[in-house]
Amino acid sequence: MRSCVLDVLERESSFLILIHSNADPDAVGSAVALKEFLKLKNKRAEICCQSVNRMGKYLLKNLGESIVSEDIPEADAVVILDTASLSQLGTCAAYLNDDTRTVVVIDHHRESSFTQYVYLCEDRTSTAEILFDLLPQKNKKINLALLGGILTDTGNFKYATRQTFQTVEKILGEGVELYEVFDMFSEHKNVPKRIAIIKGCQRSKLHKIGNYLVITTKVNSHESSTATFLTQVANVVFVANEKGSRIIAKASQDVDIDLSRIMKEIGQLYNGDGGGHRKAAGASGESISEALDHCVELVRAALFKKPNLLQETKDQGKYRDADEST
Repeated sequence: MRSCVLDVLERESSFLILIHSNADPDAVGSAVALKEFLKLKNKRAEICCQSVNRMGKYLLKNLGESIVSEDIPEADAVVILDTASLSQLGTCAAYLNDDTRTVVVIDHHRESSFTQYVYLCEDRTSTAEILFDLLPQKNKKINLALLGGILTDTGNFKYATRQTFQTVEKILGEGVELYEVFDMFSEHKNVPKRIAIIKGCQRSKLHKIGNYLVITTKVNSHESSTATFLTQVANVVFVANEKGSRIIAKASQDVDIDLSRIMKEIGQLYNGDGGGHRKAAGASGESISEALDHCVELVRAALFKKPNLLQETKDQGKYRDADEST
């Protein structure tokens, strides 16, 4: 499949690169890297995205790039990056209506609804890792963009694998310093984010399931940062953004649970979509902030299928979890 993707990149002369709404640095970095590679090949490329998150904006600014959402020029081919479903593209999904164009999908998520296209999916921690191995020609801008995506999608290497570090070592060997990437995401006294996290803590609800702690809460912004902060004390966290109609789910490394499946089910039940990774996923839909209790029930169902957890619970004489607000 790699050769098929490279054939398209070599054959066509103009490209439209699509990434998911509320794009994170993995999506943004992968798109910027691909666009820069195509420019090196004297080809035209534009990145289309409905919205970009805060960290993605930092990356765009430091790389001197921009993203468009309307008045998109015609293109011979479409490349979809780091996106598992049509609904995640938002308004940019309209650019797939032309059946005459070649469509390529490059992604690392475990489930996808785009398999009818030229589809490259690998079990890596980020789409940026796949792009690094795929692209035969690179420069410093490409490597910075890809390393930015790898850094954030692995939680500053917290979820990195041996293969991830091998990729990072290769990037550093090509003239990129690690501090350069960290500097692109540095935040100085980000008061709004800290306020959002504090409010998330104030509104949080604690659910005890066996020996596991699950926290649910609601915020109006910075839901991903809030979820990351709360995983320092809980095994699983669900944070709903009431304005953005989405839920972010994160889990600590010590709990064996597949959040991508839970978020996919939640998205479908609330007329939206969801997915992601085993330990970090998200869902969007109608009135989805009301789905938090449902998320807890799905965690309960997933955990209680495990014999060891059932035995732990029985040994303690606890057959029902205790819920309490904090």
